[in-house]
Amino acid sequence: MNSTSGNSFYGLAIGFTVLVGAFSVGNISGGAFNPAVAAGLSVMGLLSWPNIWIYLVADFVGAAVAAGAFKALNPRQLSFVRHRSRSLKTHLQKGVVNLRRELIKSYAV
Repeated sequence: MNSTSGNSFYGLAIGFTVLVGAFSVGNISGGAFNPAVAAGLSVMGLLSWPNIWIYLVADFVGAAVAAGAFKALNPRQLSFVRHRSRSLKTHLQKGVVNLRRELIKSYAV
């Protein structure tokens, strides 16, 4: 049984986290926490096109730093060596699928 079934507070926690981030640094970045938001702000003329690369690079660098921190704090959760039934190829294929999903969600939505 999933320990989170029937609990709607996780969605509220994520929503309030985004809200706090927007209120904290929204006046600095315009609330562009997502590459799609940065692109949308540029299309609307609220950000200049020559500066959009800063927002895009910052999003990907932040994601890489967060992934590195997660890996450092949880080394057992990411170890494919301990699981003999899964090969490196399987893990890489799942990673590519997840990357595609994230890019579609970030840029298409």
